[in-house]
Amino acid sequence: MWQYFTETRRLGVSLLMVAPLLVAYQAGLLIVGVEALNGADFVTRYLLTFGGRTFLLLNLAILFAFGVGVVWLDGKGRGTGDYFIPVFVESLAYALGLGTVVLQVMAEARLLGPEADGTLLSRLVLSAGAGIHEELVFRLLLMGGLIALGRRFVDAPFAIGVLALAISSVLFSLAHFRAEPFDTFAFWFRTFAGGIFGVLYWARGFAIAVYTHAFYDVFVLVFRP
Repeated sequence: MWQYFTETRRLGVSLLMVAPLLVAYQAGLLIVGVEALNGADFVTRYLLTFGGRTFLLLNLAILFAFGVGVVWLDGKGRGTGDYFIPVFVESLAYALGLGTVVLQVMAEARLLGPEADGTLLSRLVLSAGAGIHEELVFRLLLMGGLIALGRRFVDAPFAIGVLALAISSVLFSLAHFRAEPFDTFAFWFRTFAGGIFGVLYWARGFAIAVYTHAFYDVFVLVFRP
């Protein structure tokens, strides 16, 4: 158990764990179309300009690298292949807890809007894209980058982490208002949600944050009562 918690916080292991979800998301885009493209996904939007064949070859390369990485780590006794189910279960538990609280709060505040548009597959693709790319941009790159930068100048790891968490959560919330009018409650609500994902990233690593975010979106977009 200690090895599981230690290894799944490592960035290399996390990236391997997330690779299948990335490929599933990008394959889903080829089926449902770019309307399911996540707003933070600038890379895929660029790659699609090279055509479907190049895009397919890239995803095959990702799967190949994933397989090589798992075999290599397992050969070193890291047991990465055994972590998938525990990561899914742990992330699902966090997502169900967060999703239940979110929907309850939204219902009490009478802020639940109509159900999301689109087919079941498009909602699943949207959820996967949000989990991968929003965590990549706002947690791994922004929050992780701020922590790494801050530690070069200040010897106060916890304070730097809290500041990076706050900044990334606020920017995560603000990014959602590019396509909708600003609303104060929604801003603070999304800031809180971003804070939860940030704490998970800080405490449990990138893969757990990604899968928790993706499962949370599935819960809200697909299984919302």
